[in-house]
Amino acid sequence: MAKGMTIKDALKQFEDDTGIKAKDAKVVKLIGKIPMIDKMDASLSQLEACEQLSLSTNKIEKIANLNGLKRLTILSVGRNAIKTLVGIEAVNDTLVELWCSYNLIDKFKGLTGMKKLKACEQLSLSTNKIEKIANLNGLKRLTILSVGRNAIKTLVGIEAVNDTLVELWCSYNLIDKFKGLTGMKKLKVLHMAHNKVADVGEVGKLSSIPTLEDVLLIGNPIEEAKSEEGVWMAEVKKRVPKLKKLDGVVLVGDTEEA
Repeated sequence: MAKGMTIKDALKQFEDDTGIKAKDAKVVKLIGKIPMIDKMDASLSQLEACEQLSLSTNKIEKIANLNGLKRLTILSVGRNAIKTLVGIEAVNDTLVELWCSYNLIDKFKGLTGMKKLKACEQLSLSTNKIEKIANLNGLKRLTILSVGRNAIKTLVGIEAVNDTLVELWCSYNLIDKFKGLTGMKKLKVLHMAHNKVADVGEVGKLSSIPTLEDVLLIGNPIEEAKSEEGVWMAEVKKRVPKLKKLDGVVLVGDTEEA
């Protein structure tokens, strides 16, 4: 197996390409290196000024050696081979956005120790192997959660962010009920296309979310059945009258605007 590029060598390339010393750089992009980076090694500790770090499109298996990045606010490690979020705790106090889609994560393991994650507002874990929403209790500022294209069967566990969540992106999962959402206080956007909702009665539960404006349910069994009958939009508007947008269509009174 070919040896991967080290962080040390990747940072040397970065310095040569940009003319900026790694220790002084606020934005560091080590994306899709050839050969690919396979380890987040101790050389990352020199990134003392780094606020945004991108290691996307490599073959990293583990999050590690972030302790020295005291100013890190955005971390992008999408399209790697990461199996766990253990190691992300090192940036508990500063991280605002974590982009970790297209990996091999099967649990929210690692978030259990993030009780001091005071800044995190956006968490992207789409296209992984997650089966259950859990361990979000420490994310006191989370506003956007993206977990589309996983194997999630229930939204139970999402209640941990009832007070802050504004957008939930969870299309292409196995969810058949809205249980867990009814206590949301700020949720405006719910994109839950291509799931397993089959009961029109479930749709009515969304009316308990006073802030909800934009819902995407296309590709669910109930949407397909009611659309075939020609009554889908009417059924939803009857049950969730304050909704402003459904499946990409703006709802204006009794009319619809594409």
